[in-house]
Amino acid sequence: MARPNPRYGNEVKDEWFTEHGYTRNLYLEEFLPSEVKRVYNLIDGVGYNRGWKGSINPIDVPNPSWWTDYTTFQDDNYTLVEAIEYLKLANLWSSVNQAWDGYRGKFYPRDPSFAQRVTGGGNIAGAIIKLESQLPSITTQPFEIIPEASAEEEPILIEEPQQVTTQPSITTQPPILSKEVMQIINDISNHKIIAPAWFVNNNINWVISGHITEQEFLNAYNQQVELGKIYPVEPMPTPTPTPTPTPTPTVNDLITDNMITQKLINFNIINGRAVGTIKFEATDNFNPYYYGKIIKNIIQFKTPNGVNILPFVKQNTLRFTETERDEVINYDEDMQGNTRAMLESFVWLDVTAPTAFSKILSYNISEEEPKPVAVSGIMGAGVAGAIGILILLGFVADSRKK
Repeated sequence: MARPNPRYGNEVKDEWFTEHGYTRNLYLEEFLPSEVKRVYNLIDGVGYNRGWKGSINPIDVPNPSWWTDYTTFQDDNYTLVEAIEYLKLANLWSSVNQAWDGYRGKFYPRDPSFAQRVTGGGNIAGAIIKLESQLPSITTQPFEIIPEASAEEEPILIEEPQQVTTQPSITTQPPILSKEVMQIINDISNHKIIAPAWFVNNNINWVISGHITEQEFLNAYNQQVELGKIYPVEPMPTPTPTPTPTPTPTVNDLITDNMITQKLINFNIINGRAVGTIKFEATDNFNPYYYGKIIKNIIQFKTPNGVNILPFVKQNTLRFTETERDEVINYDEDMQGNTRAMLESFVWLDVTAPTAFSKILSYNISEEEPKPVAVSGIMGAGVAGAIGILILLGFVADSRKK
């Protein structure tokens, strides 16, 4: 008979006939490959070849053997519900391919290679049942639907032709469907709603042909919606535009050894201690980045043989601003009994970051020569004093003679 179908129209006849030694059914030859394409597009729309989770997909890996409990399929980033839907898509893909291969292997073009590819899908169905048993129990209100309108999902079966005939069958005028039912059929046909293949092949065709009423169709549809076997396809999320990164401002933290000058005011060893003063001044080459930042002055004293006198590194703090561009530091350090020493002064960013802000200041210091002790009498007057004193004495003697 001519079978009305929203995809193929009313002209494709669902009947068997013999042609050139082959038993054929033109309706199935058009319907079955279209189902293969439809299911492929359905899987492709979900993400096949676009990055399924865990780098697997229902076509290439229809039944992951390691999916046995929550932990194993979560290793591929699937939730329990997502894993079940994955297996349902794989089962649907297996079903439509088995039907199409089975037809071509047995009828037209009757190629045994197709028949050899037909394998059972019970292992996928069993995996679905096993995972569904792990779902939390859901209590639903039972309602009555006719058995054939809610047939359980199973592979598409091709019935053997009981009688080959080319005589046309008498059909009745299909009913005019309501907007609600037509909207459901159109949404399923346009892949806006995902429904099991058995529901598409049976219930939709039955309500279109008048084998079931619209109410029976809606009862079956709503039941499958509550069971989660029929559900709308979620629209692809609009990608969030990537914000334009704010360019990081370039920081000029360059340091050169002509940014600070060191001027030795005085330095001597007095009573076994190095005592002196150094003036530090920021030059016109000073990098403003370092205004207000701490800079270190490191000073050391060495013996004439180059041995450090101080047992530790002596640090002093410098800090310059735009208005305060010079600092003076006074020093008073124990020379450990040395009377001569080499003074070296450095200006660094830090003792652990010896980047020089100034050239090294080096200066030899020594203990001051002791001042002569005052002596009474002639010898205490010195040479000039002694001569003066002698002249004075001669003048006095001469006066007495006269």
